[in-house]
Amino acid sequence: MCKAIPQQMNYLRDEASNIGKGANTTISYIHHYLHNHGLGGTHASLHADHCSGQNKNNFFLWYLAWRTIIQLHDSICYSFLITGHTKFGPDHCFRLIKKSYKVSYVSSLYKFAQMVKSLSAVGVNKAQLVRTHDSQVIVPVYNWSAFLQRYFVKVPNIKKFQYFRFSKVEPSRLYFRQYSTSPEQSLQLLKNPAILPPAVLPPSSILQDYLKKGGSICSTRSISSASLEWKISLLQHRERKQNSSFKSFHPALCGEKSCKSKVPHCTYR
Repeated sequence: MCKAIPQQMNYLRDEASNIGKGANTTISYIHHYLHNHGLGGTHASLHADHCSGQNKNNFFLWYLAWRTIIQLHDSICYSFLITGHTKFGPDHCFRLIKKSYKVSYVSSLYKFAQMVKSLSAVGVNKAQLVRTHDSQVIVPVYNWSAFLQRYFVKVPNIKKFQYFRFSKVEPSRLYFRQYSTSPEQSLQLLKNPAILPPAVLPPSSILQDYLKKGGSICSTRSISSASLEWKISLLQHRERKQNSSFKSFHPALCGEKSCKSKVPHCTYR
């Protein structure tokens, strides 16, 4: 979420393009956001929770150092919320999405993206598809961990610290503190200061390789996108028909006899 606008970009993906929520995925989405939806600033201030698998890990710190080394940013400050006080702007935006999803009928990822965009009059929530239904990758997921670990060293006791910063004056040096009032420490991140990481993206996309190897529901089962969408719609229709609270929102799903023979032609499909 960018508080300067303010606006939150939600990256949406289906199960066919789900390759996990690790550091490679998080870094790839951040990289795409900064280059396609960012404001073009040279000074960045990032805030995150303490999820070590996605945010608070060596790979993410290496990526931020890489950005200052190749001069994509002049300075970057990266801080974490205090344990027990981790509610901030994105939680409000996610709450709006969950509240709307509970009372909406969504038959595809495109419908879900439309729902996200229409949540508020000011457009606080935006949607970014990771790939299309025909396996066209929009947001590549690169193997940043393998690319960066060749040049950088690990930060010891990384979970202990809450404040990190990078500067183009010393782009390969990490400055960090445990608390805002703690003395600042520093660490040379490069294994060899004479060997800098190149200003290029990792050589291959994990998501594209995953889809090529058959990591897609449509490709592995030879089901057309239209047939797959109909089957998903049918399952969702049956779930909502069993939920009595849903009848007040969709009167057409009021009875089994009236709906049983009309599922493919449901007006809410």
